[in-house]
Amino acid sequence: MKKPGFIVFALILICVAFMGCKTTKVEERPLWTDAYTVGQVFSSEIYVTGIGKSQTVQTAQSLADGNLASYFARKITSITSVQQVMSSDDEDGKIREDLVHDISVKSGIEVSGIKHTDPWFDSKEKIYYVCSYLDRKEAWKNYEPVAKQAKNNFWSFLEAAEKESDPFQKIAVLKNAKKAGEEYEEVILFSEILYKQGALSYSEDRKVISSLDEKIASEAMNIVMKVEGETSEDSRYKSVIEKVITGSNFSVSSKNYHYLVTVSVTPNKETYKDTGTIVAVPEYMVEINNSSKTLFKYKKTLDRVTGFLEAEKFLDNKIAKAVESDISGDFADWFKATVK
Repeated sequence: MKKPGFIVFALILICVAFMGCKTTKVEERPLWTDAYTVGQVFSSEIYVTGIGKSQTVQTAQSLADGNLASYFARKITSITSVQQVMSSDDEDGKIREDLVHDISVKSGIEVSGIKHTDPWFDSKEKIYYVCSYLDRKEAWKNYEPVAKQAKNNFWSFLEAAEKESDPFQKIAVLKNAKKAGEEYEEVILFSEILYKQGALSYSEDRKVISSLDEKIASEAMNIVMKVEGETSEDSRYKSVIEKVITGSNFSVSSKNYHYLVTVSVTPNKETYKDTGTIVAVPEYMVEINNSSKTLFKYKKTLDRVTGFLEAEKFLDNKIAKAVESDISGDFADWFKATVK
């Protein structure tokens, strides 16, 4: 009799335990709802993820998309612009941090292929959680044409520069290559963040991009110019212009030069015999020519200068000093900004 009684007693205990488990069952929180455990569901090597939480499913999904986009720390097509407030407490409940994030994401590309988990409702917090996830390899297939286009655009300038024989023209093309390279470098960076394995062949171009400043400087250092005045009077400005040229790290020589720099001054005098005065509104022009055409031209009209008929040489000296002053000032600034 003891044995049947023991069996009955054991069955009662099992039933009580089963009922207890059933009544105290806690809803399991998905691993993807927390940044520390989301990697166990979506490996960071394979996916890019973003977690959003809100009182509505729609807002939670928008926040998740925005957080996924912000991961790239670069410009991505505007997915959302929302304000997210997250709060957290320490174990003792003494510290509370309010983190306000303005998520406004821009880009020149569209990230396609973003998927979402089914929303999970936290009955305790009364909010919904959504996780956005993007397969890196699949996203790279969509983005690589953008990288290829940026690469081809960059290299087209380099190839054009190699074919250019005129140094200034070559520098101009290299500057365009540098601008294209800066844009291409952003694409490379995004590609590396998105899918590093796929971006390897593009990452190799970083060295080429970084070498452009040196290429441009090298071309400039090898440029030689010759300066002359159109008339014997204009020759007095030769040394002033040569100083501007050498100050911009170009060379000056009368032999084996690439460019001829000419300067001409027009006094534009008007004589008034009744008053015995001369009024001049001088202008001067500097041209930089290669063997076939004028590449750069600087022309400026200076302030009016007055003098007396019997002291015309003194007036001419005032004009010359005004021209020299402008060459050392405004012309030098123009030269550095335009020619160098």
